[in-house]
Amino acid sequence: MAAPKSVTILGIERTTALVGAIATAGFYICVGPTIAIGIAAGCAFIVMNLFLLAIVGRSIIAAGRGSRGLSILGLLLIPLKLAFFIGVSYLLVSRLGTNPVAFVLGVLTQPVAMLIEVWRAAPSSDVSLAQSQFKGNQV
Repeated sequence: MAAPKSVTILGIERTTALVGAIATAGFYICVGPTIAIGIAAGCAFIVMNLFLLAIVGRSIIAAGRGSRGLSILGLLLIPLKLAFFIGVSYLLVSRLGTNPVAFVLGVLTQPVAMLIEVWRAAPSSDVSLAQSQFKGNQV
């Protein structure tokens, strides 16, 4: 029997990049480069967000272990990261002219990637959830 798989941040980032690349290529071929660039920007934005979230989470845990409790720096890191990403998304959409709908589609590649990773890590079973039992002429 194989060891159970688990969903990792690296796996989600890798799958997000793959889904984003496929979506970017598909929209580039079907719609055009403007939408494709927006999707690529949204995908890169959300991959970087998850990467920095992992770093912030590790630093909060490390700071908490060092002081045997939550530190003020650890509590400030999350809103600072959030404010940074709100500013970056504003700049991408308003100043650089990224298509907002395409940008959101690029960001939505991460939930799709999470679903793919959970499906991939789910244990496979040949047993169906609902099995009927036959006993004589009764089901």
